[in-house]
Amino acid sequence: MLRLQVIKKLRSRSFKRKYGTDNIPPLRIVLLGAPGSGKGTQAEKIKRDFLAEPISTGQLLREAVSKKTPLGLKVEKAMKQGELVGDDIMFNLVSDIVTVKPSVKKDLVLLGLLYL
Repeated sequence: MLRLQVIKKLRSRSFKRKYGTDNIPPLRIVLLGAPGSGKGTQAEKIKRDFLAEPISTGQLLREAVSKKTPLGLKVEKAMKQGELVGDDIMFNLVSDIVTVKPSVKKDLVLLGLLYL
């Protein structure tokens, strides 16, 4: 519990304003769970407390399909056939957004669905 409080203080807006962000390592959190299990709710709380950008893998998939990107076309094909999207596609999709989106360069919360 103490560790969480220390992390919360280091990530607070007032701490960042006062001391800057150069010496604070990036925060990376992955939330896994079934649909409706509360990943989005927890991500919003983490965003509020830690200023970490939430990224939903489901939302990334929907955006890629709607934009008709090459990755989106592969995703759409798998979705239409009722198959799971492959790990290689998911890895490429997430790595693209993490390397391109400036707000994610520091802290992020990745929401995903765990298939066992």
